[in-house]
Amino acid sequence: MLDIPITIYSLVGPVINTAELITEKIIAQTKKCSVSCRPSQYRANPLTGKITWIVSFLEPVCPFCIFNTSNLAKAIHKNPAIARHNPDCQSYCNPAKCTKYAKCLYCSSKTDQYIRPSGENCTEAAQCANCHGPHPAKHENCPAAPKRKGRKLIKLTKKKLNAVRRYRDKQFRDAQKPTTDTASLTRDIQPRLQA
Repeated sequence: MLDIPITIYSLVGPVINTAELITEKIIAQTKKCSVSCRPSQYRANPLTGKITWIVSFLEPVCPFCIFNTSNLAKAIHKNPAIARHNPDCQSYCNPAKCTKYAKCLYCSSKTDQYIRPSGENCTEAAQCANCHGPHPAKHENCPAAPKRKGRKLIKLTKKKLNAVRRYRDKQFRDAQKPTTDTASLTRDIQPRLQA
């Protein structure tokens, strides 16, 4: 990332537009070809007459300066997105290193010996693979999901995660219990069926 003036003055001749020379100057400074070189989405600052350029390389390069007027180039580090490992384990993990069993998106049962339909067509009760609550794994407000604070990704500690899972397990079991009306109706019908 560089803040480069839009134009520079030549000792002899007209004003030079820096956009025409930027890639050539970057190669001269770094001794490497860039993969991408483009101005940022924001316009030039009218007060300073500078615009930010985004330059991408396949490998790290030393900080460099263009036209002896720009700031030193800084690396841009993108924060990885917080993503659930779908369609496999449904956990918030590194998909490249994951060794967990694949689970159903809806009921979070292991799918290695799955006979019934899975995913959106699953006929079982919804249960989250992360917090064990009564909702599918794709639920956006899962309390077990890691949160981002600044540049850091903060995951729940094992103790807190177990507490969340115990509480949400209870919610899941409570959601599966038949209502009192259904239970009383079953009690009334059973003696009649036996007679």
